[in-house]
Amino acid sequence: MVKIRGPDGRYETAERLDFKILSGPETRMELEDGTEISIIIRVTDVFKLNGYDEITGEPVYNVLSEPLVRIARSSEKSSFLAASIPDNS
Repeated sequence: MVKIRGPDGRYETAERLDFKILSGPETRMELEDGTEISIIIRVTDVFKLNGYDEITGEPVYNVLSEPLVRIARSSEKSSFLAASIPDNS
């Protein structure tokens, strides 16, 4: 158990949950200057707080994540390699 800041700003006891990635889509875009940008959100931790949402009554989760961004100029275009993203299974 750890202490995590809840939606109301107060610290609450939370349980770290294991998870597995079911799918991992990336967002790819090409800018008008030919630059290609690939973005993947990497989930690092998931916590279930002890409390429940006051409106829905559903459990409250805190998801920690970080963006992975790759920028390729039009002369350097190549596939984005997601091999560095663990599947956490």
